[in-house]
Amino acid sequence: MGKRPLKDKGSRVFTGAVLAVFVGGFILAFYTVQSYKSAHNQYFQTLSSQQQESARNVAFLIAEIMRPYKELVLTTASQFQNKDLDADEAIRSCLIEKTGGLTIVQNFYFGREKDGKTLYTMNAPLPPGFDPRQRPWYRKAASNRGFVVTEPYVDAITGKLCLTLAAPVYQEGKLAGVLGLDVFLDTAQEFVKNLSYWRKGLFMVVDDKGYIIIHPDKNKVGFNLISQTKKISETDLDLVFYTNLKTNWKRMKDTSEGALSYNDGRNNKISAHFATVPVCNWKVIASVHPDEINNRVKELSLFAITSGGIGLLTLFLVSGAGLAIYLSYRKRQLHYLATHDFLTGLPNRYFLETTLQRAVAQAKRGKQSALLFIDFDNFKLVNDTLGHAAGDKVLKMLADTLKSKLREGDLFARLGGDEFAVLLEETDEEGARRIAERLRRAVDESPVTVDGHTFNLSLSIGFTALDGNLDPQKVLSRADAALYAAKENGGNKLIFLKPEDDPAATSFEASRWVTRIKAALRNEGFVLVFQPVRRLRDGAVVYYEALLRLRGEDGELVPPAMFIPPAERFGLMPQIDCWVVKSALRVLRENPDIEVFVNISAASLGNDYLLECIVTNVKESGVAPRRLGFEITETAVVKDFGNAEEWLKKLRNLGCRFALDDFGARYSSFHWFNLLAGNYLDFLKIDGAFIRTLETAPTSWSIVQAMNTVAHALGKKTIAEWVENEATLKVIQEIGIEYAQGYYLDKPVPLAEYDRELPGFREKPHEKR
Repeated sequence: MGKRPLKDKGSRVFTGAVLAVFVGGFILAFYTVQSYKSAHNQYFQTLSSQQQESARNVAFLIAEIMRPYKELVLTTASQFQNKDLDADEAIRSCLIEKTGGLTIVQNFYFGREKDGKTLYTMNAPLPPGFDPRQRPWYRKAASNRGFVVTEPYVDAITGKLCLTLAAPVYQEGKLAGVLGLDVFLDTAQEFVKNLSYWRKGLFMVVDDKGYIIIHPDKNKVGFNLISQTKKISETDLDLVFYTNLKTNWKRMKDTSEGALSYNDGRNNKISAHFATVPVCNWKVIASVHPDEINNRVKELSLFAITSGGIGLLTLFLVSGAGLAIYLSYRKRQLHYLATHDFLTGLPNRYFLETTLQRAVAQAKRGKQSALLFIDFDNFKLVNDTLGHAAGDKVLKMLADTLKSKLREGDLFARLGGDEFAVLLEETDEEGARRIAERLRRAVDESPVTVDGHTFNLSLSIGFTALDGNLDPQKVLSRADAALYAAKENGGNKLIFLKPEDDPAATSFEASRWVTRIKAALRNEGFVLVFQPVRRLRDGAVVYYEALLRLRGEDGELVPPAMFIPPAERFGLMPQIDCWVVKSALRVLRENPDIEVFVNISAASLGNDYLLECIVTNVKESGVAPRRLGFEITETAVVKDFGNAEEWLKKLRNLGCRFALDDFGARYSSFHWFNLLAGNYLDFLKIDGAFIRTLETAPTSWSIVQAMNTVAHALGKKTIAEWVENEATLKVIQEIGIEYAQGYYLDKPVPLAEYDRELPGFREKPHEKR
C-alpha cells in the first residue's frame, strides 16, 4: 500500500485540531456556564443565610440595648405602687438616683394623675401649663394599662430622634400616674449603621406601627412604611424595595422571623430577612441593595466570560474559601458583640447569665461558687465634673484595676453603667470575701487621675453563694439585694447575703430607719452635741461645731453613720439639716457669748427648702448671722457648682460664715478651694485622715504643709481635725496651723456638760456627721 498524500495527512491533523478546539471549547463553555450558574446560586444562598443570621443577631443586640430601660421603667412603676406619690422631693430623688450612669437617657419623669404635675425631667424644661395627662405617651400607657413604646419623634430641645417608654402606676386599683423615659436613638443608630455588610448591605429597624426607628440613612428615620412609601426615596430600585416591604407588612408583623423575595425588574431575585426584637416587638430587616445584586451578577458574568476553565474554577474555590472565612469572622464578630460590653470589652449580662446557669448546675453537684455585684460609690460625680467621655475613661481604668486583682478563670462582667459582677467558681464564702476585700481596697487605696483631676473613689460590693437550690435569677436577685444593703450602709462596704436569707429584709431595714427619722423630726428625737475648735496659741474656743445624734430606744445616742445614709437616699436630709439649724439658733440665743457651726450635707447643699429655712429662722431669731456658720464638703460643692455657688452667695450676703470641711478626702484638688476661697470661705478644715498619720507617713506631712501654705496665701485660716494625741498637736503647731479639733482636746458632749478647760489626753474614735 502506498503512502497517503501529505495533503490528506495535513487535512486530518487540521480537522483533528479544529475538532479538538471545538470540543474543548464546547466543554470549556459548558463548564464555564455551569460554573457561573453554580456561583450564582451559591451567592444567593450564602447571602440569604447571612441575612437570616444577621437579622437575628442584630435583633438580639437591640433587645439587650433596650431591655435595661424597659426594666428600669417597669421596676420603678412597681416600686411607686407603695410610695407616697405626693412626696415630690422623695419621688424626684428616686428618679434622679435611678438614672445614674445611663448614657442614652435624656429624660425620666413621673406625671401625676390627680393634678397633672410632672416630677423630674432631667434636661428638658417644661412650658407653662404643661399637663402630661394630655400627652400621647401618657394616654397610650393609661389606655393600654401596661408598658408602651411611642413612635419616634424629634426632641424639641436637642433636635435628636428619641422614643418614650412609658408605664402606668396604680395604687389600690386606681391610676396614680404614668412614668415616662425618653431614649435617644443616635447611639443605637450609629451602632447598627456600623454593622452593615457587603458594600451596600443595610440593617433597618421598624416598629409595630410601621415607623422606621433605625436606618443607615438618618433622613429616612421616622418615615412610615405603610403610609409614606413614595416619600421615602425617589430612586426606582429603592421604591421597589420599600413597596415590597409595604405589600408584605401584614405577614411580617404577625411573624417572628422570615424572608421576603421579589424581582427587582431586572430579572434578579432579591431577598431580605427579618427578625423580631423581643423587648419592643420591632422588626429588624437585613437586606442587600438591588444595586449590589446587579453589580455582583455583572461581575460573575464578566468573570465567567474572561476566565473559564480551570482558572475560573480555581478563582471560585479561592473566592468561596474567602467568603467562608469572612462569614465565619462576621458570625464570630456578631456573637462577640452580643455577649460583650462595647466600652470595656468585658462580658456582658447575657454572657454572665449564661455562665451562671452552668455554675448553678455544678453547684447542685457540690462545686461551690459565689457571685459578686459591684457598684462604684458616687461615680456620677466624675461624669458631672468632667463629662461622660472622661467618665468612660475612668471606668475603663477602674475595670482594668479590678481585673488585675482577680484570678485567672474568674468571670468579670459589666452589667451596665458603673455596675459590674464577678463569678468566682470553686470558691467558698470565705474565699469570696477575701477576693471582694482585695477589690474594695484596690479602688479605695488607689486614686484615679484623669485630665488633671484626681478622684478617690470607693466600691460597694454585695455577694452571695451558689448552693444549687436557687435558680440563676434568684441568685442574681440576692446579689443585687446585698449590693443595695452595702450602699444603704454608707458604701465602701462588703455585704454577704446567704442563699436562705430574704432579700426583702434589706429593704425593710432601710424603711425602718426612715420611720425612725420621721418620728424623731416630729417628736424632738434628735440631740445636738458640741465639739469646740480651739486656737492653738492660747487654747481659746473659736467656735463650737454642732454634731447630730439620734436618741435610741434604750437612751443611747445613735451615731450618724447609722441613719444618715438612708436619710440621704430617701430625701430626708433637708428636713434634718433644717432641724439642726433651728436647734443651733436656740443654743445661740441662750448662750450669747459663743459661735456655732453646723454641717450641711451634700444632699442638702443647693436645696431651696433648706435655704428658705435658714434665712427665715436666722431673721426671726434675732441672732447675729455672723455667729452662725456652716461646714460644707468639697464633694457637695462639685456635685453642682453653679447651684451651690448661688446658694452660698445668699447665705454669705446674709452674714453667715463658712468652713470647707474634710479637705482632700475625695478630690485632693485645690481647684474648688480656689474658686470658693475668695468670696465664701473663712476656714479650711484639713481632713483628719492626713492629720492622724502625720507622725507615721512623711507624705501626709508634705500634703498638710501644702494645704496650710495655699490656705494662708489666700488669706484663710486652717483647722486640723482628729487631733488625738500630744505628738500630733506638736506637729501641727510646727507646721503653722492656727486651730485644732479632736478628742485629745475635747469630746463631743451637750453644751451644758462642757468643761471649758482643756482636758487631758483621750484617745477615742472620731465621730462626726
